[in-house]
Amino acid sequence: MTAAGRARRIGWAWLAFLLAGCAGVTERDYRLDRRGLDRALAFAPVCCASLARLPWREAPLGSTERFALHPGSPAFVFASGKSFFRAWRLPEPAGGLTLHIRSDPVETGDGDVLVFAPALLLLDRDHRQLRLLETGLVRPVQDGKVGRLEGEVNIQDKDAAWLVLLTTDRLLQGEGGAGHAPVGYLAVRWGPSP
Repeated sequence: MTAAGRARRIGWAWLAFLLAGCAGVTERDYRLDRRGLDRALAFAPVCCASLARLPWREAPLGSTERFALHPGSPAFVFASGKSFFRAWRLPEPAGGLTLHIRSDPVETGDGDVLVFAPALLLLDRDHRQLRLLETGLVRPVQDGKVGRLEGEVNIQDKDAAWLVLLTTDRLLQGEGGAGHAPVGYLAVRWGPSP
């Protein structure tokens, strides 16, 4: 094999290794300190030119979806600020849908424990904003020494066609300057309204 062929083979191997690393969340994604996580969000590439082009997935009705938002997740500059996010297409009609949201804490590289404060953005079928649910969505729940955020929301808006889980600049700042993480471990349980 020639030197150029070996170099090309090594280059492809590195590319495959790097792409495989992007496929899942690793401990390394959270080993940044708070300022590093903020910088990761600030410098994350914006995934899409518009809300209509976000990477949408079908809402998994009747089940719980567990996922992580991390520096490799898609990021977008929403009207409420830049955020890593997850986005779903809602069933028609969306009115009468209940979501139970749980946000578990993340330990940063400097030993700080932060939690992702979720907000929900509801859009109509033309991807226009209907509502931003930012406050009162979740509440702190203490589980031993570790706290998490949990809440339940009923979507009553029959015009809602799309849902985005994100955070906002306001939530990142937190109350009293405490702040929240731009990354986190989340679970969303989808079901009909009781």
